[in-house]
Amino acid sequence: MVEYKKKEVKLQNGGFRNYYSKLYKNGTEKKITKQEYLKKMSGGGGNNTGYTKNRIANFLYDNLYKKIEILQSSNKNYDNILFNWFNEKKAEIEKILLLFDENGKLINDNLSATLFNDYYKWSMLPVIRYLENCNKFKGNPIHVTFSVNIRSDDLRERLSQDKDLQKKVLNELKELKKRKFDRDLFEKIIELKSLNIDTETINSICGPKNNPRSLIDEVIEEKCTPTEDNKDEVIISFFESEDSKLKGEKRMYIEATGPWHRVTWLETTLMQTLYEVLLRDKLNSEQKDYVTWLFEALRRCSRSVDSIKKIEKNRDPFPMKGALFTGRRTGGYAFILLQNLFVKDNYPNCIGTSSVDSWYTLSNITNRKDLLQPVGTHAHELSMVISTLLYNYDDEAGYPLSQLIGHYLYYLKSSPSGFIENKNIMPMLPDTLGTEAFVRLASLIKVPLKHNPKYNSSKNNRKDGELIRFLDIIGSARQDSGELEDFVKIMDKYCFDGSIMASEIDDIKTLEKASQLRRKNGGHYAFQTFGAGGFFGDSEAAWNKKIKNISMAVKAVRVYVNYKETNIKPIKLGDSDGKLEINGLLSNSESKSQKNRANQIKNYSKRNNINKNNEIRGLNSIFNRILLSIEV
Repeated sequence: MVEYKKKEVKLQNGGFRNYYSKLYKNGTEKKITKQEYLKKMSGGGGNNTGYTKNRIANFLYDNLYKKIEILQSSNKNYDNILFNWFNEKKAEIEKILLLFDENGKLINDNLSATLFNDYYKWSMLPVIRYLENCNKFKGNPIHVTFSVNIRSDDLRERLSQDKDLQKKVLNELKELKKRKFDRDLFEKIIELKSLNIDTETINSICGPKNNPRSLIDEVIEEKCTPTEDNKDEVIISFFESEDSKLKGEKRMYIEATGPWHRVTWLETTLMQTLYEVLLRDKLNSEQKDYVTWLFEALRRCSRSVDSIKKIEKNRDPFPMKGALFTGRRTGGYAFILLQNLFVKDNYPNCIGTSSVDSWYTLSNITNRKDLLQPVGTHAHELSMVISTLLYNYDDEAGYPLSQLIGHYLYYLKSSPSGFIENKNIMPMLPDTLGTEAFVRLASLIKVPLKHNPKYNSSKNNRKDGELIRFLDIIGSARQDSGELEDFVKIMDKYCFDGSIMASEIDDIKTLEKASQLRRKNGGHYAFQTFGAGGFFGDSEAAWNKKIKNISMAVKAVRVYVNYKETNIKPIKLGDSDGKLEINGLLSNSESKSQKNRANQIKNYSKRNNINKNNEIRGLNSIFNRILLSIEV
């Protein structure tokens, strides 16, 4: 008789690894692989699951199914929705969960480098590459450092004090070296979205077809500064230092530094890596296994979808359509895949998912053509980095002019391709240094109109080359901080005629409020779309305000040009308190100086003693000078 065993072994570096073996009757124990263990542990399920006893063991599926069965007697509509969906789609669900062990960890170690990246990483890439290769910066490499900001005071303090937790985090960061870029995924998303990303860029990120590049090159336990020696490397740093934002309190820093087009893939990955360590540590302290968390997260997802559909009825026939923002603070890839499949099958008005990898994985597993398509805008990263590269123009203008340049390059080089007919896929994320400063500027800057030659030009009232407001090439404005009604008022004030997205939906009350707000000009509904992440299942606080979510963010904190750090630092002010993001390693005086400068730019739009005609001429002159300076 042979007994198959699995036990968790603590490693010297503080991490943990599962050890698989088979124990013979005579007491001899032999180490085996995970695959052999799973293959031998067959059966389970029986008549309840509808699968034969000879199938490969799928512990996660079987245990989840047992919990789903309990919902059969529930009188909650969202429970019935989840129960019926699970039983209708159980063949697809089992295929998905075969990829994972009972703890929700991917069995295959060949993990995709972009597993927890949003679509905007691909849509912003043409702009990043344009700036790296333009005359102003060609030969002067641009390096960026991203840093994790743990906003939850208790968790930040615990990470600083708990050496075992630090070892777990460090071990998971080192595991990122195993993640390889999937060239096939890149080529498919580029084709799907008609993105202007050339083979040279794909090679630089993904590496050769037969030798894929790793997500990171090294993990060190000190601050990283780019040099000639490490110029092509992506390096993660994990170290302790003081934080000026916390009045000198020491904390653990988790950073990633590298060439902009390569290190950009670490922004959300760093956040997810830390988040998952903290979440699993929390589950362990609560003596809750992963499958229980997965079950609860799916119930929350179903409850949110059910509530969204009820709100839709109050706006019929003009529903506020939602986007699934997933993959940055989540309980893992197993949930992301099930979440994406569930939302697609039960929320017809969902406009898409931020997760490219889930679309790619589900396409391969299910062969379905009706999956949620990757969608997205762009992120604060673009505005924060470009504001350090072109800071002198912002100082001259007294406005966030560099951010407008970033948006304009997105319009020209990404999916809109510079055509007014593609306005509907041209986003605006205006709150980096305050929404009103950006929108007022966008109402004053003029850009030439250009039509897509595929369309019938005889029907166009405006001709190519005619100057129009920058604001009029924007199709969608995304509210990401501040009060919903304040954002709408600014859009009304400057006669913005595009759609508006609410992307800070974290509970049902906020969603209800957004759905009922109206525009002043015309009285129609203000928000046509919304974006939500944790609300679709990950957030326990979405349905229980007594629980605090794990709160964190990752932003660009340092930019280097030709290996020298820029004088002006990346900063985000946002439209509300609590959204400030700036490098905590700055001294108190330098941090204060950077914030004062940013606030002067943010408040410029509130000055009334400026001749508007002179202002328009001056700003457009500076705008055009910038475009000339960054030509390729």
